[in-house]
Amino acid sequence: MLGITVAATYQITYAPYVADYSRYLPQDTSIKSCFWWTYTGSVIGTAWMMIFGCVAAAVAPTAFNANSVSFVVNQSAGARGIFDFIIILGIIVIGVLNLYSTFMSAVTMLSTVWRRKIGVGLRAGYIIVASALGTALSILGRGNFLNNYYNFILFLSYFVVPWTAVNLMDFYIVRRQRYNIAAVFDPDGEYGKVNLRALTAYFVGIAVEIPFMSTTFYTGPMVNRLGGADISWIIGVIVSGVLYLLLMRGATSSVTPITDEPNNLSTVQN
Repeated sequence: MLGITVAATYQITYAPYVADYSRYLPQDTSIKSCFWWTYTGSVIGTAWMMIFGCVAAAVAPTAFNANSVSFVVNQSAGARGIFDFIIILGIIVIGVLNLYSTFMSAVTMLSTVWRRKIGVGLRAGYIIVASALGTALSILGRGNFLNNYYNFILFLSYFVVPWTAVNLMDFYIVRRQRYNIAAVFDPDGEYGKVNLRALTAYFVGIAVEIPFMSTTFYTGPMVNRLGGADISWIIGVIVSGVLYLLLMRGATSSVTPITDEPNNLSTVQN
């Protein structure tokens, strides 16, 4: 279950990246094309590594579990430099993506209360502080990497999964891929300032996860009955998604899309 959780959470937490970068695509890009290219790239980029890890753990469980990175590097027959390059390149790539998306998330939240232009200085300062905090956390947690990583992944799933359930239900079922983009940025528009139904479904989804959470710092009362398995994210996605659908029945207003083409990204950008 932990392995499934890690794999599922990786896919789910990719949603903010898609939202950040799809805005740069041509307006005639279809939602279907955007979905499948993103999903296929994400799967190809990770599935082979997960399969390799499963095989390595099955062939040499003691050595692999003791230090997975050293075990893999030691099989390289002197090609350590190649592995170092791959690791460094991977860190740079994902670091850039993370910094960009965390900046965009912060700007989105800040723009709701601060209607001022964000200059180069503020951008640079935010990136520097975020980079320093991320580096510091990595250094502090290096001695117990796997447990820290599992806790981090599980912590993300507890909060991201209910949001994703609400987001997908709204996109595919409630509003059927049609949004009035101008109204999204208008507090007095048809969507209003706050969607209390969405927030209710989100926080209820988090609340029902608590008894099923299993981390090194908290274990819910239902975990022992499940043999130690953490199924909180499965409970969260079902409860949040279904509850949001029930709360939104008959509550959606008529949305005037920007385009008559239902599969055009210009109706859902941003």
